[in-house]
Amino acid sequence: MNELQIFNNKHFGQVRTALINDEPYFMLADVCRVLEIKNSRDVLNRLSQKGVAITDTLTNGGKQQATFINESNMYKLAFTSRKKEAEKFTDWVTGEILPTLRRTGTYSMQKANPLEALQQIGQSINKTIEALIEQDRRMKNIETVTRVQNDRIGDMEKKVQLVYDCGTINHDNWRTHVRPLINQIAKYIPVLDSTDRFSAAWQESYKRLEQKFNCNLTLRVNNKKERLRLAGATKKVIDKVNNLDVIGEDKRLIECYISILKRMVLEYKRAA
Repeated sequence: MNELQIFNNKHFGQVRTALINDEPYFMLADVCRVLEIKNSRDVLNRLSQKGVAITDTLTNGGKQQATFINESNMYKLAFTSRKKEAEKFTDWVTGEILPTLRRTGTYSMQKANPLEALQQIGQSINKTIEALIEQDRRMKNIETVTRVQNDRIGDMEKKVQLVYDCGTINHDNWRTHVRPLINQIAKYIPVLDSTDRFSAAWQESYKRLEQKFNCNLTLRVNNKKERLRLAGATKKVIDKVNNLDVIGEDKRLIECYISILKRMVLEYKRAA
């Protein structure tokens, strides 16, 4: 059974310590209370098990078992705490508790010579530095994950906005929205010659429409030109007839074509 040494602070209350294997340990329940950690059992999964000890202690209720953590684990909890006073708590531990343990002899340094005392102080400082380095590494990892998540959220917001914009297209204004969508497709479509991106985007969109709708746009264009010729239209008017003109004559073709353009934009952006 280990003898307890109790430290009191007007801000943090009572913190119980024990000497285990000649090292200072802190009662986990007290540390969790100070750092406002509600479930001390869940905390154990985040700690190094080498620095966790369950030992018998004497309380007002008699002999009881309690969980203690070593100095390194205590720093790990403090440095990952969201409580603003966590830093002040570690200052109190390093500035009062540990020096008191060493000075009063509760710490095994009472048997050490000055050189050994300095060595143990150095070891304590090294543990603090190691804990700070580990905390810095974790914070950088968190920042990296947060940055990646923000980038993904931003990209998703753009995709959602694109789908919303496409959803506002109707049969009267659909042609004014086609070119912006083609521009988006051309920006990401994989082609060898970058100067041919727009041509590739147009051709691929028409190809997919013909396959999806089982139609022949070239034949429809030629038929429309023939009808115009028979109706007496000028050569200039006839020559201007294109695929969009025949698509606009069929409500179902318009809906199918816009749907294809939306999918192409999302598909190529996702693959880029």
